[in-house]
Amino acid sequence: MSVQGRPSARERGYGARHRAWRAAILERDPICKHPGCNQRSANADHIIPIRQGGARFDVANGQGLCHKHHSAKTGRETRR
Repeated sequence: MSVQGRPSARERGYGARHRAWRAAILERDPICKHPGCNQRSANADHIIPIRQGGARFDVANGQGLCHKHHSAKTGRETRR
């Protein structure tokens, strides 16, 4: 457990396998996959969120998104 009382990144599933998955997504998708966007991908996004049954480490369930589009998508998913 981290100092703030929240599980560590590793405990939340962001260990070596996640870093490898993220690197593979960003290498494959260097430009944001949002239609019409030509910004550099900054985030590896789960197309189907893990909490909705999406595969955590399957590159087929990943896409590179710029920070703006990743934040917007995450916000929409959180409000659902």
